[in-house]
Amino acid sequence: MADEDNSSNKTIPPAYHVCFVGLSHSGTLVKKCNSLLQRHRKKQKKRKRKDNATSIHDDEDDDVLPFQLKCSHIQVKFPFQIIRGGPPEIPNDDSQYTNSTQEQQAIIKEQNVRRRQQQQKVWVQENLLQPKCTHVVIGLYQWPFSLYQTEISPQLFFNDWKKDVMTVINIITRNNNNDNNNNRMKIILRSVHTNGLKEHILTCPPVDFRTPYNTMICNQILQDIVTETNNNNTDTDKGSEDWSHLRGNAGTEEIKFLLYEILRQHK
Repeated sequence: MADEDNSSNKTIPPAYHVCFVGLSHSGTLVKKCNSLLQRHRKKQKKRKRKDNATSIHDDEDDDVLPFQLKCSHIQVKFPFQIIRGGPPEIPNDDSQYTNSTQEQQAIIKEQNVRRRQQQQKVWVQENLLQPKCTHVVIGLYQWPFSLYQTEISPQLFFNDWKKDVMTVINIITRNNNNDNNNNRMKIILRSVHTNGLKEHILTCPPVDFRTPYNTMICNQILQDIVTETNNNNTDTDKGSEDWSHLRGNAGTEEIKFLLYEILRQHK
């Protein structure tokens, strides 16, 4: 009975679900995270087999993580996918309305705002709240500044991108605060990666704008967003082989740093 009482008093380790929002760069980070966890489990099993063979250690393993950790990938190319609450093929409601009075246009716009807010709520619920994400790591630089950005507009300005990122943060924050499960997700704006000087970037005039200089500006914008919002639920990290997806030791160190910055707050 004493043993049963002791076992019932054991504290349940906290669970963290880190959700990376973006496309290939976010997917690379998730793969690195899962690789770290897999290596840790193998190391733990190897040590347990050794302990059982020598009978030196008790059942407590010093190498066991003091928390549960899971990393997931939420695939998003452009900020407007979240702003519209769905994939790129969802039509834009901001177009001009013809053959209608100003009063009719105002009614239609109000209806569109309500519909969009509902779509945003559904997106946050399905992609972040239902999976119980505790941390949302946002990285939405690559596609808007790539040659594919014309899906949004022929031109993209830094202020437009900053506004889109801030809108995404507000959408997640608003719907998270309205969640009845009291799941307060933390939002992390990770530094974006520069890209290799490929043909689309070096051509004159360029058709792809992911240059080292633009990357530097966008990283400063992310820093400015965190400073301006002054929100305790918003944080930022500090931060190749192909100047793009950080693989090998560089990618391992990056995911280690991101997870360290996330988890050290919960010691």
